[in-house]
Amino acid sequence: MTRITNKIRRNLDDIIRTESYHLDDAEIVVVSYGVSARTSMAAVDMAREQGIKAG
Repeated sequence: MTRITNKIRRNLDDIIRTESYHLDDAEIVVVSYGVSARTSMAAVDMAREQGIKAG
């Protein structure tokens, strides 16, 4: 377990990544992780097309 923990600590900059999407004027914020991120971005785009300030 120590080897894996050390490997994670050494690579934190590559593992932890965040991205903001249309948050400048958002009134509703969607938070997602992993494989659902692309779908969430598409949902934000659809909401914005309907006039909802999502991000």
